[in-house]
Amino acid sequence: MTFDALLARVQTLRGKRRCDYIRKHRGRFDHSAIRELTARLNDLLWKDASRALELADLWLEIGTVVRDAEIRLHGRWARAKARHAMGSYRQAAEDYREVARWFRRQGSDLEWAQVQMGHVDALMYLGRYNRALKLADRARAVFKQHRKASLVAKLDTNTGNIYHRLDRYREALRCYGRAKRTFGRLGKSYEQALVDFNRANVLTSLGEFDKALALYQSARGQFAERGQGPRVAQVDYNIAYLFFLTDRYHQAIQSYHDVRHIFEELGDVRHVSLTNLDEAEVYLRLNLHADVVHLCEAARLGFDELGMAYEAGRALSNQAIAEIHLGQYGQALEHLRAARRIFGREGNHVWTAMIDLYMATLLRREGKVREALRIARRAHDVFAGAGLVTKRRYARLEMARASFELGKHADALALCRRALRGAAADETPWLNYQCYHLLGKISEREGERGKASRYLRRAVESVEQMWSTIGADEYKANFLTDKFRVYEDIVLHYLRGGTQRSIHKALEYVERGKSKALVDLLTYRPHAEVKNGRRVPSRLVDELQEQRERLNLRYSQLNDLDTQGTRRSLSVISDLRQEITETERRIAYILRELRHKDFELASLHSASTIPIEKIRESLGADETLIEYYIARDRVMAFAMDHDSIDIYDHLADVAVVDRLMARLQFQLKKFQLGDEYVRRHNSHLYESVLCSLGRLNAELVEPMARRIDGRRLVIVPHGQLHYVPFHAVFDGEQFLIDRHEVRYSPSATVLRLCDGDGQEDEQRLLILGVDGNGAPHISTEVEQIARIYDDALLFVGNEAGVDKLRQHGRDGRMIHLACHGVFRGGNPMFSSLKLADGWLNIYDLYDLRLDASLVTLSGCQTGVGKVLRGDELVGLVRGFLHAGVRSLVVSLWQVHDESTAIIMGNFYRRLKAGHSKSGSLRGAMLETKREFAHPYYWAPFVLLGRG
Repeated sequence: MTFDALLARVQTLRGKRRCDYIRKHRGRFDHSAIRELTARLNDLLWKDASRALELADLWLEIGTVVRDAEIRLHGRWARAKARHAMGSYRQAAEDYREVARWFRRQGSDLEWAQVQMGHVDALMYLGRYNRALKLADRARAVFKQHRKASLVAKLDTNTGNIYHRLDRYREALRCYGRAKRTFGRLGKSYEQALVDFNRANVLTSLGEFDKALALYQSARGQFAERGQGPRVAQVDYNIAYLFFLTDRYHQAIQSYHDVRHIFEELGDVRHVSLTNLDEAEVYLRLNLHADVVHLCEAARLGFDELGMAYEAGRALSNQAIAEIHLGQYGQALEHLRAARRIFGREGNHVWTAMIDLYMATLLRREGKVREALRIARRAHDVFAGAGLVTKRRYARLEMARASFELGKHADALALCRRALRGAAADETPWLNYQCYHLLGKISEREGERGKASRYLRRAVESVEQMWSTIGADEYKANFLTDKFRVYEDIVLHYLRGGTQRSIHKALEYVERGKSKALVDLLTYRPHAEVKNGRRVPSRLVDELQEQRERLNLRYSQLNDLDTQGTRRSLSVISDLRQEITETERRIAYILRELRHKDFELASLHSASTIPIEKIRESLGADETLIEYYIARDRVMAFAMDHDSIDIYDHLADVAVVDRLMARLQFQLKKFQLGDEYVRRHNSHLYESVLCSLGRLNAELVEPMARRIDGRRLVIVPHGQLHYVPFHAVFDGEQFLIDRHEVRYSPSATVLRLCDGDGQEDEQRLLILGVDGNGAPHISTEVEQIARIYDDALLFVGNEAGVDKLRQHGRDGRMIHLACHGVFRGGNPMFSSLKLADGWLNIYDLYDLRLDASLVTLSGCQTGVGKVLRGDELVGLVRGFLHAGVRSLVVSLWQVHDESTAIIMGNFYRRLKAGHSKSGSLRGAMLETKREFAHPYYWAPFVLLGRG
């Protein structure tokens, strides 16, 4: 029987039968067997570490059964290697230590030194650097005494890794250089590939990205040739980090998602945790701060389990940065201090300096600018000593910011310029844009307008360079959260010019910084449905279906409980909402993974804004577009038509508008107190709302009254102005809708994309109606509309499902959806409509293709969205526009059943008669106003897009 057959037979047996069989063949387990098992385990280590561990455990068992100390010892050594490969460093170090002691007692110094090679590496991951370096020195002396050049080179590689962890990059490269030269002389190409992999890691840290990528790719080829899947995954993981450092965010996220699956399947806790940590860094750059906290917490759990203090410190620091952005300063400071203690214990001066730099940012935000400058300077000196170019530049930027705030403009200017040195080589637009932005502000303050223009334009270019590397919409929608000030400052800069040309430039930059992600969505629509033959992991598709079913059930349960209002229902609503949040998070994660292939093309395609002249040409001859803009706490507006553009640069203070809107929303919410309350207070409700609408008119519209007299209007709001019902503002005699047709758009560019070219068919209609607790009068509404459009496709109740929308929404019909709507302010991507077979959210809409000239959503708050920085409006409107809809009628607040039915009936009768959409909605409002005077009843709906 061959040894392979013998071993296979042993592995099939259990308990006493296995022991008896081993004893029977004990003569076969000799020194040659040890050599055979060692070779087999070394081959398995980087192919399947879990199988290697099983083999090592079997080896230990054989040694115990045959009572052979040497076999048992080599089994424990094998287990140390397997545990090492799986990231169980604490347990591996214990095994290495015991094996080394045995060899020391036997006087086997060469074997002792060989054990220390693995032991040194495990100690490094446990943060015990001094002990690791001492053992490495002792082992190196033994290898040199025995003239084992190959083993010296392997130990040099491990020592280089320790210096890398300590951010002592020059010493690391010297070690790798010696190792590579030795392996080269010995003709060991595989070992050279391992050294190149480690050299690439250091070069990445030093910002030499092209050299690093070439080495990674070379090493990857060697590992792939040998079928070492885990090694290949490790290279891909490191390349993903390189993509992140060079601002190729989409490629980085794609790579992290791919390698995480591999590491999870291998049971590699270490690399799963590292992937979570590094992906958190990408999300940090994309301003997805809640996701950063979630990923860092998951990473820390893994690092704590493995005893990896260095990585736990990194996770704490990234979590702290996210918490700073979330305004959670107390938690951030606590986590920064904890991270600093970790790096201090490890003697890692570079990471201690990085924590100092983050603390400087926090101190500056809290107004402690001098202390921030002192700490940033200390960090800079550490980076300079370590030769860390990018980190040194970042420290200079932080010093420049503090100097600028202290009024030391010359110092700030010099620091900024030094921070930009070598920028092109370093490929760091994330840092460059901040430097150019600060230089622009300094030049503006010093009265050097020409320089300010150049610097601010460069800042925008750097931001848009980064923008082009982002794929998925939810990443783009958050990207400008901390960059909107660049656009704000360049807009204000050009407005100070006071000429028609400078006003044009200001409006151009308003558009460039406004709803950029939505513009990209409308320019590039992949329209590939999740189940449409994509090569995606079936487990993800299955889990997505399961999670969606769970979410639909929980939504329905929450909807039922919300309408009950009982003590019992109130006691479970909190838990139910928590479960909904967790399920939504998981669905969002799965959908991001499934969407990455679709968005590979999007990452290469970043839509620019449409030229202002083209937008003006697209307006009707009697139409004026009013584009509002908020900057530095004041509201301004551009009024644009075929002939000219005018600027109203200080219409109102934002604080005043906020107070008026809060009062208006409070007044509108009073209608939820019931019909009896409304009847008793009808007169007061009407007078108070007219007062609020009158004040809003005075602040936002009245200064432009002459400019817009007698014209149809397109309103492009900004920021919190998206919630203002401009069509209902009151001038003391009339509402704006009495004088003007009004339509809205998220941006002027989006308007042009919606308007497009060609004729529209407004004679065919698809109607879906789903009655329920939140919308009890829907059946009346849809029957009325169906009588107007007697050839309409009508589906109600259980027939009104998403399948009907998919089937009939592509053939150019208008679509009317009468169903319950929910706006999710905390997670707007999950704002939903209740159809017969479940809840339709924005992610679902991204997978729909609707060739519709108009979609009407007659439920409550269907036009409400969350406004992110960069004026990205995230709500149902976004999903429908992406699906291909050219105009929408949606609501800004809770609607009244009876008045909604009147509005909808009048709207569709006018459409059927051939009126425009904006004219039809205006006529419907005026007709409804005759019966219901209060704007709550007749003004909830707005038209967005094509008019």
